Amino acid sequence: MEAAAAPKRPQDDVLSDLAALHQRFDDESISFEDFEAAKGLLLAQLAVE
Repeated sequence: MEAAAAPKRPQDDVLSDLAALHQRFDDESISFEDFEAAKGLLLAQLAVE
């Protein structure tokens, strides 16, 4: 049995959220550590076929 993972979401939704996250980092709204943590969570949500 596979361990519980983040729910899978459509690629376009995740990529949109990643773009917004990158913008927040570029605007210095979040730290590098928070950026990396959030990016990891988003990437885990990509639906891989």
